[in-house]
Amino acid sequence: MGLSFKRKRMQPPVSQASDDASSKAKYSARTLQKDWANWMSKRTSNFKRRHWLIALALFILVAGGYNCYLIIDSIFSKGRVIFSIYPIHRLLFFS
Repeated sequence: MGLSFKRKRMQPPVSQASDDASSKAKYSARTLQKDWANWMSKRTSNFKRRHWLIALALFILVAGGYNCYLIIDSIFSKGRVIFSIYPIHRLLFFS
């Protein structure tokens, strides 16, 4: 029968300037998100089920086609190297 005590984490004091900046950033992001959601809702309010299915099918075809292209291109590429890896050498100063 053991008792476990949880340590209370002390939060470091936050300066007023950074608190104001973070609250402004949160408010701006929230406003932007709300405006975007309202705009998208207005634009798609007249979509029927058939429109959504066509949009979904197009998205799947485009994304799947691009992924297939990437896979096939990586398999049949002529060995071109996008980046090269070099061994790490110890500096003469530290030896």
